[in-house]
Amino acid sequence: MKIFPGLCALAAAAFLAGPSLAQSIEGCLPFTLDDVAAFDPPAFAAYPAEILPIAKPAAPDLASHPEAKTFRTQLRDGAKDGPNFAGHYTIVGWGCGSACLDFGILDAKNGHVYFPPEIRAVSVMNAGTAANEPAPAYDALRFRPDSDLLILLGALHEDESKDGIAYYRWDGKELLPVKTYRSAKTECE
Repeated sequence: MKIFPGLCALAAAAFLAGPSLAQSIEGCLPFTLDDVAAFDPPAFAAYPAEILPIAKPAAPDLASHPEAKTFRTQLRDGAKDGPNFAGHYTIVGWGCGSACLDFGILDAKNGHVYFPPEIRAVSVMNAGTAANEPAPAYDALRFRPDSDLLILLGALHEDESKDGIAYYRWDGKELLPVKTYRSAKTECE
């Protein structure tokens, strides 16, 4: 049997890169959730969260994270709306420049503030909203109160080489990666 070194290297690269290599998003910008529908992406229902009744959401505990005081106004305003994610958490977002989103996650039970280091300063320059999708609260994020799943559309840390759609599961302390689809879309006229 003859072995072709180039073919072995390609197969090894595909294996190491995982399914994202075969499931890149192609076509014309912007990219939306419609672009990954054919790949059977993670679904909100697969990551259920029990919605806890919270009569009055806790105010942000600004001592719970070193950056919390920097964003105290946004956090306080967002906390008033109550839980919108993973049962008893509130996602609060704000602009960090042109077509950029930064955000925090608040625990509505105790006010603890989380700033996921995995996802900060997301560029939404090339992200769009799918045809039948309701307008999102924040351009880059898709989430629900009854699910631990967070979907991010955009470029992590404003690095356009990381443009795409990423799925994360919130475990109460951090966002764990579930699946990523890289965008290979380009400007079309």
